[in-house]
Amino acid sequence: MSCFKIPDSLCDELMGMIRNFWWGQKKEEKKIAWLSWEKMCEPKCDGGMGFKNLKWFNKALLAKQGWHLQMGGNFVLYRVLKAKYFSTCDFVHASIGHNPSYTGRSLISAQRLVIEGLRWRVENGANIKIWQDKWLPWRSSHSVVSPKMFLSADMKVTDLTDSTIATWKYEVIDFLFIAHEAELIKSIPLSATLSADKIVWAETTNGNFIVKSAYKLAASLFKSTTSGTTSNAREEKCSRLVMIAWALWNNRNEILHGSEAETQMQLAWLPPSSGSFKINVDGALYPTKNPVGIGVVIRDLQGRLMAALCRKIKAPLQVLEVEAKAYEAGMLLARHLGLQNGLLEGDSLTISNALKGISVPPTSVAAIVEDIHVLGSEIDVVNFSHVRRSGNKPTHIRARQALSFVNDVIWIEEVPCCIQQALIQDVLGL
Repeated sequence: MSCFKIPDSLCDELMGMIRNFWWGQKKEEKKIAWLSWEKMCEPKCDGGMGFKNLKWFNKALLAKQGWHLQMGGNFVLYRVLKAKYFSTCDFVHASIGHNPSYTGRSLISAQRLVIEGLRWRVENGANIKIWQDKWLPWRSSHSVVSPKMFLSADMKVTDLTDSTIATWKYEVIDFLFIAHEAELIKSIPLSATLSADKIVWAETTNGNFIVKSAYKLAASLFKSTTSGTTSNAREEKCSRLVMIAWALWNNRNEILHGSEAETQMQLAWLPPSSGSFKINVDGALYPTKNPVGIGVVIRDLQGRLMAALCRKIKAPLQVLEVEAKAYEAGMLLARHLGLQNGLLEGDSLTISNALKGISVPPTSVAAIVEDIHVLGSEIDVVNFSHVRRSGNKPTHIRARQALSFVNDVIWIEEVPCCIQQALIQDVLGL
């Protein structure tokens, strides 16, 4: 099923066998279907039983092959298929051609699914066309709907950025796009290095393709719209019964087996090892303001302040994006000061795990995480760690106060009075 398109008649026959097995009692007994099979194929969270529709599942498996062909590579099979079926373009722009083989027809049958599921991750914007490509971080539609007006249809996203300071041209965006799209664009964080744009899978948070997400997308695309929208009372009652039974079973398992134990986390600030420094970072959002704040505090083994930074970013970033920009700002400050051999620490567990390689970073901050690794190799940051908010108070105070400043404020070996008490408490708590 992952290499060839299974005929619809065979899929129907196989699903008929599954239905007969599920509802059947004995061979010759008349079988009672308590729920429609379409309802049984819905996810458990929607009242179904999670059975696979084999036609959609076949499409999802073929889409996995199509995704690999779209992303490219050096493996032999990719080079053979590209030379035969789409030598002059990429997979999503390939046509079925004349007299194609069964392999070619099978792969092209999943092309629509791949096209619907991919989008661009903005880096420098040089490869992304504003009005033709999918690049907005919006679940319902990743395409721009604002009118082009007098602008060219081939205008690139890079025209909306200021490459000298790696930020958006906010006034231009507010002028060209409708309000909610302008806010979406300004909420996309840009990395300091502005590397090349990348195609990602839009149906997962980390941008990686998984068959489960492709199946859900196939279900939403290919679900028949001809079936009735109302159901009888018996089916609704059975659906509720299935959901209640599943919830009871889940609760029973949690009580019997318990949940996973939480990992022990660092609660207080700890000094770095001898001969090194520690960079503490944090981001802050304000409930009624669009700008967000970033704070950075760099200390040595004795807890003495080496440098501190307070920065206001005039963009409607979300929590995760603000935290990622704070980590990046800490690395940039350490590089600017010429510091070597350090430890980067913050209170965002998601960013910390992504930097350690424990988990894959979400798509919205993946470029910044890659940028931090590049900066880390330059200043020899050998480790990353996570600390609770209670061990990150001085940095949090700096981030919260960023709103009162117009430009970046940096302190070098001078303790700001607002965090002096918090710094002393960190040292006394050792």
